[in-house]
Amino acid sequence: MGVDSLPTDATIDLDEQISQLMQCKPLSEQQVRSLCEKAKEILMDESNVQPVKSPVTICGDIHGQFHDLAELFRIGGMCPDTNYLFMGDYVDRGYYSVETVTLLVALKMRYPQRITILRGNHESRQITQVYGFYDECLRKYGNANVWKIFTDLFDYFPLTALVESEIFCLHGGLSPSIETLDNIRNFDRVQEVPHEGPMCDLLWSDPDDRCGWGISPRGAGYTFGQDISEQFNHSNGLKLIARAHQLVMDGYNWAHEQKVVTIFSAPNYCYRCGNMASILEVDDCMSHSFIQFHDLAELFRIGGMCPDTNYLFMGDYVDRGYYSVETVTLLVALKMRYPQRITILRGNHESRQITQVYGFYDECLRKYGNANVWKIFTDLFDYFPLTALVESEIFCLHGGLSPSIETLDNIRNFDRVQEVPHEGPMCDLLWSDPDDRCGWGISPRGAGYTFGQDISEQFNHSNGLKLIARAHQLVMDGYNWAHEQKVVTIFSAPNYCYRCGNMASILEVDDCMNHSFIQFEPAPRRGEPDVTRRTPDYFL
Repeated sequence: MGVDSLPTDATIDLDEQISQLMQCKPLSEQQVRSLCEKAKEILMDESNVQPVKSPVTICGDIHGQFHDLAELFRIGGMCPDTNYLFMGDYVDRGYYSVETVTLLVALKMRYPQRITILRGNHESRQITQVYGFYDECLRKYGNANVWKIFTDLFDYFPLTALVESEIFCLHGGLSPSIETLDNIRNFDRVQEVPHEGPMCDLLWSDPDDRCGWGISPRGAGYTFGQDISEQFNHSNGLKLIARAHQLVMDGYNWAHEQKVVTIFSAPNYCYRCGNMASILEVDDCMSHSFIQFHDLAELFRIGGMCPDTNYLFMGDYVDRGYYSVETVTLLVALKMRYPQRITILRGNHESRQITQVYGFYDECLRKYGNANVWKIFTDLFDYFPLTALVESEIFCLHGGLSPSIETLDNIRNFDRVQEVPHEGPMCDLLWSDPDDRCGWGISPRGAGYTFGQDISEQFNHSNGLKLIARAHQLVMDGYNWAHEQKVVTIFSAPNYCYRCGNMASILEVDDCMNHSFIQFEPAPRRGEPDVTRRTPDYFL
């Protein structure tokens, strides 16, 4: 069946359904039933070792993180412009398993030669009843019918794929019962994933640093060493085994002297792990390259990249996240390349003392083997501006006001090239917070002050300001108004510390000084399951 060989009416219906699904809107139960019945006919004709032509983009686990799947398509290209091979685990754990797997099946129906969807260990009746997909179907449809429709369809998903006879793709790993690809081609896959045996092993096994076969800590499948993968590749004329199944912090990980690669395509897995995601692009010549993606890129994607968009960042580029080095280096590089287009203010974490406690120092040691890069950056932080003024109307800073500062000239006149002091006006600018109570208050942070609406109104009046924009505080919607919309807090780190579940935002100010907020999140909180119901720990 060719890309455009579907009947016209069917094509129109599928295009409408794909458009609806791309907006994260689920199909009706009847639409899902019809879609899966037709998809079953296509999948029945595919092999246990499905041949795939290059070029193709190979993807790992998605786990219901629909908005990250949409980002994957934005980065890698949409079907049918890009050919895709997905290696399983479309459901469970994420909040949008229904929309994720429905979209992939719809794309398979619409472009059957352009997309291959393999089975993962989570495409299983037993696993999905424990890790979220079953409960999500109950919540979204009021019954288990859609869950049953999909889990019946999962039995027909191919188990492995072979790209141009060179790259063997599967969800898990190898099996002591399988020596050749013909062994895989010859068994019946249309069944629930067994608890043991070769089919189970293909979906559950993992590569290991130790030679030979080992007992898997997952309780299913095996671990296999470099000697095993080398023998399998040699016996089957393969150059590479590509697989998914394991969280890897950089989105991909080589093993067995680059004869095995793990690809993981769910960034910030489970909305808390802080990992990057990746996809593997294989071109017509079988050359391959990885594309990684994560949250900082999302901010620039939404707001636009320099120099097309002018940016003002209000501090705290480092600490707590796993990529402080890359984040601050990118911002400094952009400042060098487009000095008039980007302003980077100092935050309270751009400090020698704070970074030794909250992660940046340790990250530099880990990535460079010494503290030299940490020292280079903390010396540079002393030169970052403390505040900014947008068109004489919007006063921007990291923290808040100070009882020692009445006018902007007070700020202009003191020496900022120093470590952030423990007290005084410079400290206050980076540490203070607005408060519902009037006047000045003692800050619970141990540095800076709290300041009330009377203070901010007086400061704005004295300096001809319309708004104070600041950062420094986690706010769940990404921004928060205070003091009758004379002060706004903006927070641009979604799901802060990989566990807070907050949205992030940026504030856009146009030529006429009109302003609007754009919110973004690694995983939108609409329709979240009841978080009081704890799912079992799962590190397998």
